[in-house]
Amino acid sequence: MKAKYLLPVAAVFFAACSEPTSPVDFEVSAGRQTTTPPPAPGETFENGIASLGSWNLSKLATSPGSSKMAPTTYLGRLLNEEVSLSVPAGMTTVTVSFDLYIIGTWDGAGQQGFGGDLWQIEVSRNGGARENVFHTSFSNQATKPQHFPKQIDAGTSPNGKGAYLLNALGYPKATAKFDVGDAIYRLKYTISNPGAGPLVLHFHTTTPLQDINDESWGLDNVSVTGS
Repeated sequence: MKAKYLLPVAAVFFAACSEPTSPVDFEVSAGRQTTTPPPAPGETFENGIASLGSWNLSKLATSPGSSKMAPTTYLGRLLNEEVSLSVPAGMTTVTVSFDLYIIGTWDGAGQQGFGGDLWQIEVSRNGGARENVFHTSFSNQATKPQHFPKQIDAGTSPNGKGAYLLNALGYPKATAKFDVGDAIYRLKYTISNPGAGPLVLHFHTTTPLQDINDESWGLDNVSVTGS
């Protein structure tokens, strides 16, 4: 029987990613969208702070919007803050899905003399040490590769690979040399939890971002399910 905790639950449809992604199961949405998508299931943050549940912070922002997507409220804009989400005990398998918003001049894998812009999700089970779920980098610049959809030790990909939408949130491009002002990555991770104890999901960058008006990120449409 499915257990339901924290956030609204609905059906989720994803295509499996072909890249190796141990130690957890990992999926990304199929293909880049060219039209306005339906909202992902789960916590949309449109109801403000009261809807945040077991998050460690209540920082909200609303995107400008574009012809591809109406303005949306999300958890952000975040710079170097760490976001954590507490999941109660009772599930031996936990699946978290969410939209990750990558905004501004992210430099990806850090090639061409620029420092990389890395991002990670970790899990701590029953108060124990943190373990990596997925560690990668993102680039909003055509000349700079990123690691995603691979982990940082598995090679690089072109910027924007695996993105669900590009330039949909409505944030401006920094200058003419940047082809992307924002990117949306629709992600899903399944994490084993053999002891069925409580766990905490940690979302954060692992390299410092420069400035909130230059590089930032956010979370939206978060759903947690388990069994």
